[in-house]
Amino acid sequence: MIESIDNTIQILTAGIGLAISLVRTVKTEKSEWLLLSLSFSGFFLGDFYYQAFLIFYDDTPQFSDIPYYSWAAAYLFLFMILLRIRNNNRNAQVSRIVWLVPVFVAANFVIYVMHGDIIWSIIDSAFMCGLMWCALSGLLDPDEQKQRKGFYAAVLAVGIIEHGLWTTSCFWLGDSIINPYFWFDFLLSMVFLVLIPTLRKAVEE
Repeated sequence: MIESIDNTIQILTAGIGLAISLVRTVKTEKSEWLLLSLSFSGFFLGDFYYQAFLIFYDDTPQFSDIPYYSWAAAYLFLFMILLRIRNNNRNAQVSRIVWLVPVFVAANFVIYVMHGDIIWSIIDSAFMCGLMWCALSGLLDPDEQKQRKGFYAAVLAVGIIEHGLWTTSCFWLGDSIINPYFWFDFLLSMVFLVLIPTLRKAVEE
C-alpha cells in the first residue's frame, strides 16, 4: 500500500514538473527548459511503468529494464542542463571538496554491485558521478553567478537522495512507513518541484 502511494505521489510531482517545463519551453524558447521537460518525462514514464506493473501484477518489475532506461535518460538530461549552464564559465575553479564525489559514488557502487545488476550499477554510478561532480563544482565555485547556485543545490540533492534510495533498497525493511526507502522517495518527489523555480532563477534572471 505504502509503495503504491509513494509511486503515485512521485508520478504526480513528475507530471506537474513536466507540464510546467513544457509551458516554460514554449514561452521562453530556452533549451534548458526543454531538457528539464525531457528529464521529467524520463522520471514520469519510469515511475508510471513501475506503478502500472505493481497494479496489474501486484509485484515490482524486478527483471525489466524499461524503467531503468527511463530513469537513466532523466539523469542524462539533468546533466546536459548543468553542462549548458556551466559552459558559460569554462575557466571555473574546481574545489578539492568536489573530489569527494567519486569517493562517495565508488563506496556506494561496491554495495550496489554486491546486491544488484552490475551493468546498471556501472551506468547509474557513472551518470551520478558526473551529475554530482558538475553540480557540486558549480555550487562551490566562488565566481559562479549566485542565481544559479539554487539549481546546482537541487540537482546535487537529487544525486544524494538517489543514492539513499539505492542503498536502502539493498537492505529492504519491508513495505512499511518505517522503511527509510520511502522517506527518501518522498523527499525526491519534493525536490522535483524545487527544480522548477531554481532553474527559472538560473536561466531567466
